[in-house]
Formats: sequence, C-alpha cells, structure tokens
Amino acid sequence: GLPEVKIRCGVHTGKATIGNMGFHSRLKYGVIGENSTLPGRLEELNKEYSTENLISHSTFMELRPGTFVIRPIDFINLRPH
Repeated sequence: GLPEVKIRCGVHTGKATIGNMGFHSRLKYGVIGENSTLPGRLEELNKEYSTENLISHSTFMELRPGTFVIRPIDFINLRPH
C-alpha cells in the first residue's frame, strides 16, 4: 500500500481580510489579520503536545455539541507578543 502521511493541523474561527492585495502590476492573493496567524501557531503547538489537530476556543464554541470527540489540552495565550 501507500506510505502513511502524517500532518498536523491548527483550526481557528474568526474574521480576517482575504483577497487580492497590492497594485495591478504586482497583485498577491493573501490573508491578513490576527485571526489568520493563529491556525499556524496552533499547528506548531501540535509538536509540543504530541497531537495532530488543535482547535481554538472560538472554533470549539462554533461546533454543535456531540459532533466531535474533543478534550481540553491546555490554556495558552496565542495573542501576538
């Protein structure tokens, strides 16, 4: 069979600015804002906690109860330093 693929994922729910940015001669599609950096920070924390998926509290609050099996990992401050 195929080799197993291991990935880590961070998920956060919040508002962000998304779209084409720049000038006509140099447009770039991107995401900006505090909420756009939090998923990457959660993804990195998977290494520290030996997990594969981490979600933020705001994402947790948007889920229907009983949809997923979720356990709390830690209370951490992911705001910019």
